Amino acid sequence: MNGSPDDWQLLTRIRDDTWAFQTLFEKHKDYVYRLARGFLVDPELADDAVQEVFIRLYRAKTPTYVRAQFRTWLYKVTLNTSRDLQRKHRRHQVHRAELNEASPGVSSDIGEAVDAWLDIESVVADLPERQREVLILRYFEGLSTKETAEILGCNEGTIKAHLHRATRALKATFK
Repeated sequence: MNGSPDDWQLLTRIRDDTWAFQTLFEKHKDYVYRLARGFLVDPELADDAVQEVFIRLYRAKTPTYVRAQFRTWLYKVTLNTSRDLQRKHRRHQVHRAELNEASPGVSSDIGEAVDAWLDIESVVADLPERQREVLILRYFEGLSTKETAEILGCNEGTIKAHLHRATRALKATFK
C-alpha cells in the first residue's frame, strides 16, 4: 500500500470522496463489528452499531489535533456508539431451545461447543458494563493495558482492577 493515504487523511476526505469512505469502511468494518459484537452480544445490534459508527465518521468533524492512533480513536467511537445503542435497545439473548429448534440435525459435538460458547457469551454479557468493556478490549481485541486505559479514559490501575474482577467472576461461574 505504498503511497496510499493514511486513515486520518481518508477521514478528512470522507464527505467529498466516495472512494475515501469506501476505503475506510472496507478497511475497518470487520474490526468495528467484532468490537461491537463483543459489547452488544446481539449480532443484529452489532450490525446496527457498524452502520452507526460509519455514519458518525461521515458526520464527524475531523479532529484537528489527535494524539491517538486512528484505530484507538475508532475504538472510542465504536464503544460510545455501542453504549448508545445498548441504552436504546434491550439486548435479546439467544436461548438454547431456539437454537436447537432451528437446527435439530446438529451433531452433539457441535451442539456442545455452541452451548459452551453461549455460556461464555451469556456470562460476559452479564458482567458490569466497565468490566465487560475491559475484558473485551484486553482479551478479545488484544490491546495492552495502556491502550485500554487510553480508550476508556481511566488509569491503568483501574483497568487492572476491572480486569481482575471480570476474570474472577468468569472463573467463579465456570468452576
